[in-house]
Amino acid sequence: MPQKYKLMIKDGWIKVINNGRIGELYHKDYMGLIEEGEVRLRPYEAVFLIYNDRAYIVDEHNKPLDLRDLLKKLISMDENVWLKFLIYNDLRRRGLLAREVEGRGIKFAVINKSKDDKIVSYYVYVIPEGEKVSFREIRNIINECIRLRKEPIIAIVDKEGNISYYSLSFFKGLLKAT
Repeated sequence: MPQKYKLMIKDGWIKVINNGRIGELYHKDYMGLIEEGEVRLRPYEAVFLIYNDRAYIVDEHNKPLDLRDLLKKLISMDENVWLKFLIYNDLRRRGLLAREVEGRGIKFAVINKSKDDKIVSYYVYVIPEGEKVSFREIRNIINECIRLRKEPIIAIVDKEGNISYYSLSFFKGLLKAT
């Protein structure tokens, strides 16, 4: 079994401490960002690695943190970290690679490794149960995906953390932008 990654939370970032395998996370596992010569993880990626026993984390004083302490710190950085983790973990368990995409709301670009490990196949839009979404927003999601030639998926997360995925489709001419 490979050695666990050592992560450190410092200056608002979660960085991978060099153990000779950091490029593996970025290139093979499609995780993190390379900045200033180091791999920096998004909060939900760090939670994923720790939850799945692939990493451990220490604070800036090299004191180990458990998952609960880490989440307390991360929520101050990103209030949606747990929701993002739930979706990310579920997508990874299904054999998909995912990376959060900037923009309105929570959205992941998803790659189906069995098809092509470099081409984004889907955009998964995350909606917590009970959050109101207008038809205009749904139409905008579909129009964006049509424009980008990606399949739109809505992921609804209920209060217990269960996720339901819905594929959106369209009829030509029905969803013209207004």
